Amino acid sequence: MISRLKNSQITPIYHTFCSILKNEPIFKGEIRTDLASRITVATDNSIYQKIPELVIFPRNHIDVALCVSILQRPKFKEI
Repeated sequence: MISRLKNSQITPIYHTFCSILKNEPIFKGEIRTDLASRITVATDNSIYQKIPELVIFPRNHIDVALCVSILQRPKFKEI
């Protein structure tokens, strides 16, 4: 049974991260913030469920490296 969702909104720091990532011309992947995509990846093969703030589908290693480099900035330390 899926537990009742308390908050389906993403926090402002994740919005900021998304906008920076989307504005990078070399980023070719997808960023999903819709609730359906987030619920889809919220469970693994266990009893635990943690709904992420967003889902990133990188297309290549450059996308992964770009995400990591942005996340290393001090303002994103809580992510």
